[in-house]
Amino acid sequence: MALTLDLASQTLLLSQSPSLTIFAPTDAAFSHSGQPPLNLLQVHIIPLYFSLRSLKSLPFGDKISTLLSDRSLSITTLAYDPRVSLNNVPITVSPIFDFC
Repeated sequence: MALTLDLASQTLLLSQSPSLTIFAPTDAAFSHSGQPPLNLLQVHIIPLYFSLRSLKSLPFGDKISTLLSDRSLSITTLAYDPRVSLNNVPITVSPIFDFC
């Protein structure tokens, strides 16, 4: 997680982006594999502010650009589903960190 936050702060300084959203996997996700490579962390960072409400309002299949220029996240939330999901991974309030 420390590397993720360091990457986010460097991104803010280098790009002068006024906001950032980080989708942080749980600590358990790293328990067996250790710190993930930088490119995987970049896929978990969006250079814009997105609240759960704004993510929920996006239509199924919409793409959101990440810090890794050739990768995006897809909205996979179905209209009737109260949860938000990206790339078929449910998102909850706690794993999203917004800097704005």
